[in-house]
Amino acid sequence: MKSLQKEAELSSASFLCEIGVQYYLDEFGFRLMLVERPNHKELTPDELQSLKKLHSVIDQAIADGKISKYEMDLIDRTIHSDNHILVEEIALVRELIQDKISSGLLSYDWNS
Repeated sequence: MKSLQKEAELSSASFLCEIGVQYYLDEFGFRLMLVERPNHKELTPDELQSLKKLHSVIDQAIADGKISKYEMDLIDRTIHSDNHILVEEIALVRELIQDKISSGLLSYDWNS
């Protein structure tokens, strides 16, 4: 009975954990925590531009299905280029790189 209930919870797109934290499932079936930031302000045009630039750098870096130390350094420099790290930048790196490495969709090339 418990396993059926747990399976039903995991199959839904969004559900509440025992302690009231809300989770959702991504396109690969990974359970991700929904984070609310009530004091969050809208991004400025400069911040949006910075985020678009980072997204472009990441897309170019992962296009071949692997990411090198050099590419990770380039991404890090892009994040720090304006001396201001956005939560959205960290989330983008997690979503486009770390989650894909964890799921096997992207490999880390230590030799490059």
